[in-house]
Amino acid sequence: MINSNQSAIREAYSNHAHNFSEKVPNHKQATTLMALIGYLNTIIILLPAISIVLFRVLGKDHRWIVFLMALILLTIYFYLNEKKFYLYNAHYKFRDNIMLFIGIAIILIFQGHIHIDTDTFNFLAVFVGAIFCLPTFITNQSIIDELKQFHSSDL
Repeated sequence: MINSNQSAIREAYSNHAHNFSEKVPNHKQATTLMALIGYLNTIIILLPAISIVLFRVLGKDHRWIVFLMALILLTIYFYLNEKKFYLYNAHYKFRDNIMLFIGIAIILIFQGHIHIDTDTFNFLAVFVGAIFCLPTFITNQSIIDELKQFHSSDL
């Protein structure tokens, strides 16, 4: 019975490794994937931070500059995310894109249009927007963990 359980575990592990090897077949693509994840995480962190600071510095008169910058960064994010999921061969890119868009939209709307001068309200708006961005971070971390697990013997 123990031998049959061990063989079932080995078979399940080999099937998982085989399925993952179809996703990331070589080190070059794995390195590219890690770099894309780093760029995407940087954009996700910088976009709300820069937007909040620019809204406070530029004021209501020039908020269109902030929205234009956010649109450009979101376009870059969507392009890099498309490349990431093409390399990784995953099927949940629309969930990540929609959740991130909703989170960034909440932050931009509440900081740019519905700016109430109470710190609690502003913090809650940023907090709720950040909660919507979490699935993207979780997806990126799971991809990194799988890459580390799959390529750990080669390091």
